[in-house]
Amino acid sequence: MKRISVMCLVLTLIVYISGCGSSGSNNTQNKIMSERREAALEKAKEYFDTFTGLSYKSVVEYIKDKGYTENEATYAADNCGKDWKEQALIRAKLYLNDELGHSYKEMLSDLKDRDYFTENEVEYAISNCGADWKEQAFINANYYSNNGMASVENLTSHLKEDKGFTDEQVNYAVEKYITKWKALGKF
Repeated sequence: MKRISVMCLVLTLIVYISGCGSSGSNNTQNKIMSERREAALEKAKEYFDTFTGLSYKSVVEYIKDKGYTENEATYAADNCGKDWKEQALIRAKLYLNDELGHSYKEMLSDLKDRDYFTENEVEYAISNCGADWKEQAFINANYYSNNGMASVENLTSHLKEDKGFTDEQVNYAVEKYITKWKALGKF
C-alpha cells in the first residue's frame, strides 16, 4: 500500500512539474510573440516617419519584407493609428502635385493597383483631393510635350487614349496649350 501511495505521489509530482514547465514555456513564448509584434509596430511607425500616403496592404508587405510574420505585420498595420482613407487622400494629393498631370481614370488605377488602397479609400481620396481635371490635362499636355511643341493630333490622342481624359478636359488642355504656344510666337 505504501508503494502505491509513493507511486501516486511520484506520478502526481511528475504531472505537476511537466504542467508547470509547459505553462512557463507558454509564457516565454507569448512574451517573445508580444515583443516581436511590438517591434513590428515600431517598424511601421518608422516607415511612416519616412514615407506618407501608405495603404494598409503596403505597410503589411513592408513589415513582412523586414522579416516579420503575416500575423506580426497585420498587428502592426492594425495598431499604427493611421486612418487609411486619409492616407489615400494624402497619396492622391501627392499625385496632383507631381507636375505630371493625372486623369481621374489614371489616379483611380494608380491608387488601387499600384498603391493597394481599397475601393472605399480610393473613392474617398478622389472625391476629396480637390483635383481640377481640366488643369491636370493641361499639366500633362505640357509634360508630354516636354517643353517642346507637340502636334495637336498627337497631343489629343495622348490625352484621350493614353491618359483617359474626357473630351471636355482634352479640349480645354489643347486650347490652353495652343494659346501658350501662340503667346510664345511658336504656333
